[in-house]
Amino acid sequence: MKNVYSVSWVNAYLKDMISNDILLKSLYVKGEASNVKYHSSGHLYFTLKEKDAIIQCAMFSGYQKKGLSFRLKDGDEVIVRCSVDLYEKGGTYKLKVTEMYPTGAGKINEAYEKLKAELEEMGMFDPCYKRELPEYVNRIGVVAAYPGEAVHDIIENATKRNPYIEILVYPSYVQGEQAVQSIVNGIHALEKMEVDTIILGRGGGSVEDLWAFNERLVAETIFNCEIPIISAIGHEKQVPIADLVADVRVSTPTAAAVAATQDVSEIFLQFEAYERRCFQIMSRKVGTMKMQLQSSEKRLQSLSPKNKLKEQKIRLRHYEERMEQNMKVRLEKDQYRLQRNTDMLERDFERCFEQYKHHFAILAGKMEAVSPLKRLASGYAFVKNEEGKKISSASQLHKQDVVSLHYLDGFADALIKEVHMNLEEKNGNRKEIEHR
Repeated sequence: MKNVYSVSWVNAYLKDMISNDILLKSLYVKGEASNVKYHSSGHLYFTLKEKDAIIQCAMFSGYQKKGLSFRLKDGDEVIVRCSVDLYEKGGTYKLKVTEMYPTGAGKINEAYEKLKAELEEMGMFDPCYKRELPEYVNRIGVVAAYPGEAVHDIIENATKRNPYIEILVYPSYVQGEQAVQSIVNGIHALEKMEVDTIILGRGGGSVEDLWAFNERLVAETIFNCEIPIISAIGHEKQVPIADLVADVRVSTPTAAAVAATQDVSEIFLQFEAYERRCFQIMSRKVGTMKMQLQSSEKRLQSLSPKNKLKEQKIRLRHYEERMEQNMKVRLEKDQYRLQRNTDMLERDFERCFEQYKHHFAILAGKMEAVSPLKRLASGYAFVKNEEGKKISSASQLHKQDVVSLHYLDGFADALIKEVHMNLEEKNGNRKEIEHR
């Protein structure tokens, strides 16, 4: 028999096929949960079933913290994000669940409203945190599925409005298991590239398809981004949380392109209007200046510098004549006053001279009476010691001192042989001679 395979080969082959199937790596499956069991290890095991089919599922503890926002119980109808995995030894396959959402409008809305209330309480929807779009944009960043209609619409409409704009596209998953992290990575990458604004593009879809834009991580990334973000998810029945957090919300990718760009034709029209306005203003200004110039010319002619100079010369001559006359009168007055003062000074001087002459004669007589020369002429002598100091008392002399005796007509040196002092007693007025 040809082509006989072992059981393990078949299982390995099937596992390889499942592992390489892109669809089976990330898909959404809807069903009713049964046999729900929370294991002590933290893992969650359950079965998804519908009318005629069941499938085993497992959700490990690490994914529960991120992708499960409610307590699963038997009978809950849910949508799980998962990948298909085959257990080779047992030949069975199961779903490895990474995220889980309740189905039905009530349960989905409950999870949506819960997260919305939490983010609103944190202030993420507050208009005061909304950044304004720049008036003129040079670079636009787009986070969307590529290729896709959303990216095509954005590029077509943006370049139609502004052919000079640069558009950077970050190809991103917008649904499926990798969508959340892919959207977050796209925002971070474009933020580092310093684009002027970022567009989150998605061409609409069901609530389940758009659930990645209702995730906390996406909302926090949009809120913390320093670049203005335009959300163009395209779902009107239930506004995605990304729309509420974004700086600007529009309904379609086309509207996002319009919001992000300035129409170049409008800019050119504005420039033309500014040019006309400037020309009008300059024309009026030039006309006004011409009128002012003509008025100044007429005024200058009426106020001829020659006439002004002639008037100033006449006035100057008049001032010179008045000044000369005033100076003449002033000099005559000063001469008369000077002559009168001179006569008074001469009379005062003569009177003072006679007074000082009489006073001087009196002083001269007094000085002559006490003049040393007069005493010297009477036989007195002026005595000096060897150092040239005056000797005015016998107490200044000692035996063997050499002194100089100065007379009116000369001097003589003398040697002191004895010094005799007169002593007086208070009680008897008796005089004695001390020999020194």
